[in-house]
Amino acid sequence: MRKVQKLVLLFVTTVALSACGKWPPYKDDIVENFHDRRAEIEALEAAYNKTDYWDVTFGPGESAKTRDATGRGLTYQKLEDGADWYDLLRSANVYRIRKTDSGNDFELLAAEKKGRWFNSHYIHESGNESEFNECQDEYSDIPCGTCSISLDAGWWFQTMWSPRQLLSDEYYEKVGTGELGFEESSELREKAYRACFIDGYTRLGYRVPEE
Repeated sequence: MRKVQKLVLLFVTTVALSACGKWPPYKDDIVENFHDRRAEIEALEAAYNKTDYWDVTFGPGESAKTRDATGRGLTYQKLEDGADWYDLLRSANVYRIRKTDSGNDFELLAAEKKGRWFNSHYIHESGNESEFNECQDEYSDIPCGTCSISLDAGWWFQTMWSPRQLLSDEYYEKVGTGELGFEESSELREKAYRACFIDGYTRLGYRVPEE
């Protein structure tokens, strides 16, 4: 445990120094992009809802691919009409569309802003609301977390963030030299991310997932 704490120590001070301002940092762009591309997003959704694909995402070149209907396939398969799906995804500025229990999830490309990685989505679930807090500027002080922005009835933006460099330079140096093997380095990284999100979820008032 002490070894983990030593290797994780850097993320606390780094994030505290870099955190400030609007949250998420590109909040205005998120809302503007959704409203500017609403027609394209809905066109993508309308086409997707006519299929039994579990998801559709970009493929190599100007193509698209999908997994099987259960979403459990180990490999993607290229779509014959992939060029059309590619155009729909690109027009909507969406990386991937997939089904949720009661709607659709539009995954955006991961973004790095102010020392954080953001994994973000537009969610459309008619009649539902996000289970996560509305994003607040003071959340910039929380190293790892999740929040949402209401866009319209049944539509919201959801983002999960974590530090760009969660572990210390020492950790990455030891990985680079081979002093830390794959299993040990993976275990340390997973423990660090879990500790970071447990702290963040606790501060945000969410239920912390059990082991």
